[in-house]
Amino acid sequence: MSRVTDSRPRGPATGTARVTRRPGALVGALLALFWAVFGTVAAVGGPAGAASASGAKAAPAVSTAGARADASTGPGDGYWEVASDGGLFAFGTAPFYGSMGGIPLNKPIVGMAATPDGGGYWEVASDGGIFNFGNAGFYGSTGGIPLNKPIVGMASTPDGDGYWLVASDGGIFAFGDAGFYGSTGSLHLAQPIVGIATTPDGKGYWLVAADGGIFAFGDAGFFGSMGGIPLVKPVVGIATTPDGGGYWLVASDGGLFSFGDATFYGSMGGQPLNEPIVGMSSTLDGTGYWEVASDGGLFAFGDAPFYGSTGGLPLVKPVVGMAVYSSGGEQITSASISGVSCPTTSWCQAIDDTGNVITYDNGVWSAPLKIAGSLTAISCPTTTFCMTVSYEDGYSIWNGASWSPIGGTPSGIGDDFHAVSCSSATYCAAEVDNFGDTAFYVHGTWVEPTTPTNGFGIGQSSTPLSCVGTWCMYVNNGGGYQTSTNTAFGQSGTIPGQTDNLTSSVSCTSTTFCVAANTGSHSVAVWNGSGWTATGTFVSTSTLNLGVNAVSCNGAFCAIVDDSNIYASLGGSSWTGAMYLDSHGEINALSCASATFCVTGDDNGWAYVVDPTAGQAL
Repeated sequence: MSRVTDSRPRGPATGTARVTRRPGALVGALLALFWAVFGTVAAVGGPAGAASASGAKAAPAVSTAGARADASTGPGDGYWEVASDGGLFAFGTAPFYGSMGGIPLNKPIVGMAATPDGGGYWEVASDGGIFNFGNAGFYGSTGGIPLNKPIVGMASTPDGDGYWLVASDGGIFAFGDAGFYGSTGSLHLAQPIVGIATTPDGKGYWLVAADGGIFAFGDAGFFGSMGGIPLVKPVVGIATTPDGGGYWLVASDGGLFSFGDATFYGSMGGQPLNEPIVGMSSTLDGTGYWEVASDGGLFAFGDAPFYGSTGGLPLVKPVVGMAVYSSGGEQITSASISGVSCPTTSWCQAIDDTGNVITYDNGVWSAPLKIAGSLTAISCPTTTFCMTVSYEDGYSIWNGASWSPIGGTPSGIGDDFHAVSCSSATYCAAEVDNFGDTAFYVHGTWVEPTTPTNGFGIGQSSTPLSCVGTWCMYVNNGGGYQTSTNTAFGQSGTIPGQTDNLTSSVSCTSTTFCVAANTGSHSVAVWNGSGWTATGTFVSTSTLNLGVNAVSCNGAFCAIVDDSNIYASLGGSSWTGAMYLDSHGEINALSCASATFCVTGDDNGWAYVVDPTAGQAL
């Protein structure tokens, strides 16, 4: 098959408003009956297309027939439904980037696919016309080119830099970095193709026919099919598991058939539907799925959340497909991320509590590098100097090429390290014992002042210290603070509103601007150069669940995170909720290199690179 391109412009981005409605309740007895009668079909194989080697893990792809799951993400933060007129309906935290709703189309829309980072999506028409929105790129289409059969679905490549279109005869059209691995375009099919799903690494794909026949190409494995088995209603979609080791097929009556390592979590098969099912998507962790009907009714199973639907609302045209939205995230270590520091928007260092360092370089995380038994904090003022500390082993320095051997706590300097902040390669402050004593690293030498009294309680996070030049601010878990200049201690006192022993973090961008966060009172306070002003309770617990765990400021911009995964930003003098992170654990590390680039990490080793201003993953 030859690649084809189309230079015709896409239509302007217009669309419908968000709508919300929960579909009717599922009938437990009917589910149990369906499971008893049909549950064993999951293990049944049948005739299908060529089998090939199985795939590995990677990023999402969706089609009018469903979506593949991504092992590096959670269930999903929301989803989109698309109608045949191009109208787009966004639910949960899925952003609306535009649509073809209300714009004349040569042919109806038949499906959609989302970019892997959730920053955009494509709509595809039955003539192969492609309409891209958000950060979804246009890489070509079959719009305006004669086709033997109409396009019925599409899927994105793992990096979002390409896509496949599939026709009802199984013809495959690859664009961008999508590879062509074969098709059924020249074969006689018992029933037409209705959907496509990709392998995790993007080096293969499955096609599914209306009779449930499966055709595997590239590194896509064959795990069975419904081909040759009588069906009550035709199959209309497919979705795959995160590791590419299985898939689900869904029929227009909501019947669900699972193969390989795909688990059956329930279905609408055997239950009354207002309108037929037209597709499905799996949750991004592969432990649930959604079925979507032509009226936009949405039915969630397993860990799939229900965020709303268009079921029961008047639609200009029927819904034809859906795609899952995720705010992103990648598991970079199996341990808890204890700190992260980003001196630029393209380079960061993260650490975990088992002594690993993981480097982020131009969008790619390195493998964990073991340098200590444990690591508690890290500070990188530049890409050529970082210091990381360990309460067990001492400290290590990054010189731009490698980490120095971990050194014990210097003689006469406390007894262990808990936190560090470096303003340059020649000046750092560190918390060096359980009593909150502070020592300073000045031109390669450690100094620990003894007067006035040094030490007033250990901080509650890896970032209770923040230095600007040779001036530093230290906050402790009793709501106290202490400044220092050129290793000499200065002003000290109590931070208003933070006296509950749970002040967690501080970040300063000048000697006259700092923000301190308190995880117990849900509060923040601002330093103006001479004292603190409490801003009171940050937001209600319904929005910011269990307190503020970390704060990071860059210029006039600050961001905070809490352990219920809400990401918030400060624009000048007021805080606003900015972004929900679908995290895998308690978020406890944060670093922002700019107002549009922040990295945060959780206690299950997942890192999230986000643009808090735009409210989307990067």
